[in-house]
Amino acid sequence: MAADITLVKGARDAASKFQKIELFSEEQLRTMQEATIARKAAKKLEDAAISALVSDITVNESLTPPQQIDAQYAAAGNIRNQVAQLAAQRAKLPVNSPEAFALDQQISTLKQSFANIANNAKDFKELQKEFIDGSWNMSGGVDPNKRKILNEIFVAEQYTVEFDERGNATYITKLGNMSQSDLSNYYLKDDEMTLKIVDYSDDALSLGSQGTLMKEGDSRYNMLKTKIRNDIQKGGEARINSLIYDDLVDGFDLGLTDLGDKEANEDAAVEAIMENLIRVNQQGYSEYKAKPGNKNQGPGNKNQEPKDTRTSSEITRSEEASLKMQKIETTLDADTWRKNIKPDGYETPSAEELSEKYKLGNNPSDEDVRKALLQDGPSMKQLKNEIDNLVSPDGGGVRINDDGRFILARQNNSGQVIRNVDITEEMINYFYGDKKALYKKIGLTMDYTEDRDYEINPSDNIL
Repeated sequence: MAADITLVKGARDAASKFQKIELFSEEQLRTMQEATIARKAAKKLEDAAISALVSDITVNESLTPPQQIDAQYAAAGNIRNQVAQLAAQRAKLPVNSPEAFALDQQISTLKQSFANIANNAKDFKELQKEFIDGSWNMSGGVDPNKRKILNEIFVAEQYTVEFDERGNATYITKLGNMSQSDLSNYYLKDDEMTLKIVDYSDDALSLGSQGTLMKEGDSRYNMLKTKIRNDIQKGGEARINSLIYDDLVDGFDLGLTDLGDKEANEDAAVEAIMENLIRVNQQGYSEYKAKPGNKNQGPGNKNQEPKDTRTSSEITRSEEASLKMQKIETTLDADTWRKNIKPDGYETPSAEELSEKYKLGNNPSDEDVRKALLQDGPSMKQLKNEIDNLVSPDGGGVRINDDGRFILARQNNSGQVIRNVDITEEMINYFYGDKKALYKKIGLTMDYTEDRDYEINPSDNIL
């Protein structure tokens, strides 16, 4: 069919008119171009800011153990992505808005976590060198399994590493896992304390060789004992454990065992060292006595009393304390203070009441009930009052705690309580015929005696 000439001409005329119509003015086009340039510039600045934020999240292979490089790259990539996402969100928020501040905190936490990862890697290399150089001298008190895990990590290097959200490392081995802090949580044999003990032994031997016999309780003995206790405390628990588990020299140790209490272990170590120093001093004194011209001097002379090295004030205090101790024993031995009178209002409690008050359990033994009844009854109160009378002139006194325990407290001249010692068991045993234990505990608490046959456990002092 032939084309309709009218339609063709109409289309031609319309096309020419359409081509003359402009969709955007020159001004609009310029504005659009400027906006596009501004957006690109802003995006470039945003990208630069993000790049600056993540630029320090990089792996320094020279400071990273080879076994940890892959894990550190993986952690770095993950943290960089998280920081970039948060930074992009941050760029869209007002500078000082709470939301922006919260994102800043998250970004800071993520970056700190990688800083921890990098620092842990650096510390690991230093700890590894220390272990390899010094593990031969590791204390026998270190747990054997822990020693094996440390060997697996530092020597065999058979481990993998994982990081938590804060960048803390956990080292995983077939023998067990270990945290970063545990890598250095072991101790070597305490050679420093060993040398101190050797020096003290040399001094004690020298004193004896010059004719000075050191006695337990004299001023020289007490000063040396204080120095040794201070030395032990400076080294902390690691020093105590080394004294327990390690030889001072090959084949010679202090014969200590772990008593399960830090203060008890400390006391046992001090006493063991002092006993050794006394023996060494006596050895030196024996050598002194064996020399010609010294045989009729000192304690070996039947006609001559041993020289008392105490000061006059120490002698006076000792004599006064001895008299006070005699008074305690004489008074409490006599039993004249006891009054078989039932106080008004006192009702004998039932076994159930005693069991609940003194925590004896569901099925207490008859002996436990008898002791609890004694502890709760008037006789113990009367004994308490009599002890009060005996020790109050020297700042002593007995109180009864809410749990029924009898506590002997001692104050110094300023009225400050310096000792709180539980004497409940000794008071109960007093009525069972064992009076000596109570006398000695009172004497030691009040400094009336220095009897070494009965020592106060430091854990009894409940200050």
